[in-house]
Amino acid sequence: MSRVPIYYDYQNAISSTVNPLATYDLNNYTTQYFARYLLQKFISNFEFKNIPSNWNKPYILYALACMGFFGVIKTVPYGVIPQICTLTGYNIYYQPKSILIANHLLPDYSGRELVIGEDCELVKLMPDYGCIMDLILKYATEYALTTQSFDVSVINSKIGYVFSASDNKTAESLKKMVDQINEGRPAVFIDKQLLNPDGVRSWESIFSDGRGSTVINELLNALEKLDARFNTDVGIPNVNISKASGVSDAEVNANNVDTTAKINLWIETINEDLQKVNNMFGLHIYCKYRFEREANEDADQIEADGNGNV
Repeated sequence: MSRVPIYYDYQNAISSTVNPLATYDLNNYTTQYFARYLLQKFISNFEFKNIPSNWNKPYILYALACMGFFGVIKTVPYGVIPQICTLTGYNIYYQPKSILIANHLLPDYSGRELVIGEDCELVKLMPDYGCIMDLILKYATEYALTTQSFDVSVINSKIGYVFSASDNKTAESLKKMVDQINEGRPAVFIDKQLLNPDGVRSWESIFSDGRGSTVINELLNALEKLDARFNTDVGIPNVNISKASGVSDAEVNANNVDTTAKINLWIETINEDLQKVNNMFGLHIYCKYRFEREANEDADQIEADGNGNV
């Protein structure tokens, strides 16, 4: 596979002469569209409070989501600011000891090792210093493959009839008949000459019920389930249970636990590190779970439902 940063169509053009064509699940526009869409849904969970006016909120949100962490340093020209960084070294607990910052606007810090807790502080999303992009790309690929299947099914559903005609005149008449049917006319009239002397039609047709051979409804349901699964994984309140079946309190409450388990851990991890930032630099920043009230209201509504169903 080519390492040049080009899209799948050009890669096919380059490699198809020597290799069979491949399916590029990640390197296509559809997957990138869904990755962007899902990434924005994920960062909508976080609501930062008391951020200094010189901090850029999208910068820290995307740094946490895409990198998994950012450093906070105090500079002469810019004051206390967040910066994307890399980790280096390790302490007695095999945790990162220092950070490195590469920013041409901060030449005094380029290549300089900053010790966490002494020269800077580090704010991370997860306890393992990981980011969310592995989950985002996994779901983006599934969304892309499902929507591609949906598009193909919609196109295939338009295929209805295949005709065989004895001559060009009959073929043209059949084309006109199909055009009038597709226009939505309630009645279509044909020339008697298209019928045999015994009144039987003079053409043969192969009928394919496109609607019966498609899985459009199933694919739409699959997209809804994908959305519910993703929401559950990243902490956005949802039911994530089929509406066709009865849903008990226990099932919904169990889904509420699944939905809030990881996001509460992430918020807790961020706030623990922000407290260190506050202590070092005299700030008062903290992070809130944006949908906490909605999640609690959903749980209260379920509990108030006396029949045990949703």
